[in-house]
Amino acid sequence: MAVDNYGVFTMQNSRQLRHKFILLAGVMLISFSPMAQPYLIKGRVVDATTRESLAFVNIVINGSNNGGVSDIDGKFTLRSPEPVAKLKLSYIGYQTAEFVPDISGREIIVKLKKQEIELAEVVITPGINPAHRIINHVIDHRSENDPKALASFSYISYDKLVVGTNLDSIPLTDSLMADTSFVRMKKFFDAQHLFLMETVSERKFLRPGKNYNKVTAARVSGLSDPLFVFLLSQFQSTSFYDELITILDKHYVNPISTGSTSKYYFHIEDTLLHKPATDSTFIISFRPFLNTNFDGLKGFLSINSDRWAISNVIAEPVRQSGVIEIRIQQLYAKVEGKQWFPVQLNTDFSLNNVEVVAGKTRVKTIGIAKSYLSHIVLNPVLVKREFSNIEIDVDANASHKTTEFWNTYRNDSLDAKERMTYHVIDSIGKAENFDKYGKTMETLLNGRLPLGVFDLDMNRFLHYNRYEGFFAGLGLHTSDRLSTLFSLGGYWGYGFGSKSATYGADGTLVIDHLSETNLKLELSHDVSESGGLPDFGEIKRLFDPSGFYNLLVRRMDILDLHQVTISSGLVKYLRAGISFFQSMKTPTYDYAYVRSQNADVTVLADQFHFSGLSFNFRYAYGEKYIRNSRSRISLGTTYPIVRMQFTRGIDGWFGSDYSYTRFDLIVEKSFYTKYLGTTSICLQAGAASGDLPYCNLFNGRGSYGEFTIYAPQSFATMRQNEFVSDRYASLCFMHDFGKLLYRSKHFNPEFAWCASAGFGDLSHPEKHRYIDVRSLTKGYFESGLLVNNLLDMKIYNIGLGAFYRLGPYAFSTFGDNIAFKFSFNFPF
Repeated sequence: MAVDNYGVFTMQNSRQLRHKFILLAGVMLISFSPMAQPYLIKGRVVDATTRESLAFVNIVINGSNNGGVSDIDGKFTLRSPEPVAKLKLSYIGYQTAEFVPDISGREIIVKLKKQEIELAEVVITPGINPAHRIINHVIDHRSENDPKALASFSYISYDKLVVGTNLDSIPLTDSLMADTSFVRMKKFFDAQHLFLMETVSERKFLRPGKNYNKVTAARVSGLSDPLFVFLLSQFQSTSFYDELITILDKHYVNPISTGSTSKYYFHIEDTLLHKPATDSTFIISFRPFLNTNFDGLKGFLSINSDRWAISNVIAEPVRQSGVIEIRIQQLYAKVEGKQWFPVQLNTDFSLNNVEVVAGKTRVKTIGIAKSYLSHIVLNPVLVKREFSNIEIDVDANASHKTTEFWNTYRNDSLDAKERMTYHVIDSIGKAENFDKYGKTMETLLNGRLPLGVFDLDMNRFLHYNRYEGFFAGLGLHTSDRLSTLFSLGGYWGYGFGSKSATYGADGTLVIDHLSETNLKLELSHDVSESGGLPDFGEIKRLFDPSGFYNLLVRRMDILDLHQVTISSGLVKYLRAGISFFQSMKTPTYDYAYVRSQNADVTVLADQFHFSGLSFNFRYAYGEKYIRNSRSRISLGTTYPIVRMQFTRGIDGWFGSDYSYTRFDLIVEKSFYTKYLGTTSICLQAGAASGDLPYCNLFNGRGSYGEFTIYAPQSFATMRQNEFVSDRYASLCFMHDFGKLLYRSKHFNPEFAWCASAGFGDLSHPEKHRYIDVRSLTKGYFESGLLVNNLLDMKIYNIGLGAFYRLGPYAFSTFGDNIAFKFSFNFPF
């Protein structure tokens, strides 16, 4: 015989029952005793208007301190040793509700009504805020409760993203129901969603900071390849214990971070006592003080007195962007009876600029992303070799899992509306070839637009600089549709300012996809900046602000190049390439270089032949990638990125006239500081030795104009080609305060302070004829202020700025030292 917590028993065999009749009678008396059988209440809490499930609603039984909270799906199960006469439900932003529950055993639906809350400024009275004692306990115990403080852990995550509309929030009037367009829209959204995605992934963690996620299953409505969309589904930090909480790649100061009690207002909203246990849960609301200006959150924390751990949290940015509004929820539970661990994550968002229109009715697009963590193992035996720079690995068969597999991990089976979404959107996706658009978005990150078996090179289509003027061209490369083993391509274009054409061709052999080991041959007749920086073997991506400098380049050389390169990412965090090159550079400006000179004869050259070897590498420690069988996309790194190129020119090799050595270095680092903003630092340095004309030296990277575009990593007040060096070092510093200095309801300028310094020298200035030659031996300095986001165009924003030239090279006239700029930024 077995007796469970509810007093239900089963007979294991009749012989035992007969022999133990007296014992059974006693057990039956106990089982039916009101003291032993708890009263059970099950239900779900929803928004009264939208029917949206409400997570972590505080529920109190019979006006006592006993009760519980709803889970991330709004569901709750309550047990009470005494009859339940009344339930009281309270939730941030909603009216408190009290009612007599149905105790028949059926699941009850509780509807809460929204209410507007005016957050008045807090009047500080003498004494200590009692909530601070609890928050300080949480901060003191943060290191032991943070899952990332464990030696290791693993779990399986089931994630679901649903995108639909807020149609349910619109009151149905007679005039609205008479609108046939609205009725058709309502019928559509009553039957299905706009989009549905599910994934199953296995995560392993090894301290400090080593992560590996294997996406074993992925299903995306309308798509068969989930890589690009999976990137978009990463909404929030997994744990609420970090100093900064990341939501959609934006950082917010955690209310339980160091010093938060001086920035946030906390208030104890309620206290729950857990019987028969002795621990309590404190419900604490939080928001920034009204007179503060930082990227903060507002919401509720539920703190359990057992180890002062978070049991659940609701949070959203205090100041939502106009494009998207978002709210996150996290639920924690004890694992293995000791460690609090997140078990459910939820993200609600509203896309304010994406609307569905039917007649005169407009409805917003909304989404709900949920993650359910299971099979959690604390401190499993993991070794370092299980981890690499691939943080998210998408299994080749992820999109081909059976229904039985999915049902193993789904928290609930798909409802009729979700099944219809897959059926309808999959059919539309197949007919309209949604996979093509997904692949297009992925390829655009690399500057190419797919056109069947060819990719259109967007970087060759249209550009501008001060030498070529407006440039129009066409560049094509074969795509993966033709072959994944090789690529052939070429380009041709015409500069309307230079009145000349450029062209080239290249071929690439893919040796290994996963390490991106390639062999490339290229031939070109093009132009290159005189004394400019190399490309370090990288292709500039679209929307990269560092490319704005190229718009201002005036002094160019015609470049005829033959080059063979082998490159690879075999070594962790390192991508390297080695090239053999043969080139000829012809200045497009009046210039000559002294090849030799004696008392009677000076030999000048105005065309330069080079041959040699070049080695480049890019090292980004800690850089992570998402990968599938076809490609990988960088997820970035928090460490500095180092780019270096070493070039050795060999005299007499394939017609070369010059023997030289050149070294180029760029180090970049950006980091966010709470309450202050984002700091970006770029160090550039170079050295060249040997017999070298101007075209292979360093020009200073001046980007001056009375009113021009701001070009990062250049000198805004330095004239183009004002200085030349054969060895130099420069430092560009920017601190972006974002909206921390000023913000209002409709006007949110973003302030950034910039400062740059550079030093350089030139060994043989007498060898350069017909151009002005100055070096940076005394040091060049400038400083400026940018006010970004003065004009918000949603896809991009425009700002203004001014820079001033300082130090030994400053002009005597005040106005000559000033450069005015307009900034152009993409918010992605």
